[in-house]
Amino acid sequence: MLPWLVFAPLSAMAFDPGPSVGAYFFTLPILTYPVAVVIAAMFRRKAPLIAFLPFVNLAVLGLDILLWKSN
Repeated sequence: MLPWLVFAPLSAMAFDPGPSVGAYFFTLPILTYPVAVVIAAMFRRKAPLIAFLPFVNLAVLGLDILLWKSN
């Protein structure tokens, strides 16, 4: 979580050219990552597969980077 403290505020620079769908899909997974980590930590005993929940944010971020790079 420590690297997140550095990179989360920097992700707002995606809005420098102006608001766009790509900027939102880049910023929202980064900003909501700690929420997914906390949910996974709370429910890890009841549902062990929920430990993979933070990877959903990373997958959305990766897809956005791939799609945004192609444009």
